[in-house]
Amino acid sequence: MGAGGKSEIDTDAAKKILKILEDNLATFDTGYGTPSDIQGRGNVTQADLGGSAGFSAGQQLGENTARAYSVINQEYTTFVNAYGQVIEALRRAVNNHDEKEQTNTAAANSVQVSHTSRPTTGNTRAY
Repeated sequence: MGAGGKSEIDTDAAKKILKILEDNLATFDTGYGTPSDIQGRGNVTQADLGGSAGFSAGQQLGENTARAYSVINQEYTTFVNAYGQVIEALRRAVNNHDEKEQTNTAAANSVQVSHTSRPTTGNTRAY
């Protein structure tokens, strides 16, 4: 909160932070650790572990890795979606603040003050 309890936001700083967050989010879709990378490397199946050849250990391990992959994939997707929602909320806050500033500035600039009357005890209390 700013002076007088009014909400203030440094839109330039917020836009810089927003850019950093957006760039960071974009890295989740490229290189190691992306959903497709995790799918390709993390989803180890029974067949990969010899389970399809009838080996009990391979079957059990394949079932465990499938469950682990499912949980990791779900949590990762939930995280990425939440991260995107934080970015979107910050973007809306910055845009709303900018729009409010523009509206207030336009309203202040449109005020026309009449300079024809002089202050008297009749038109001001303080005079």
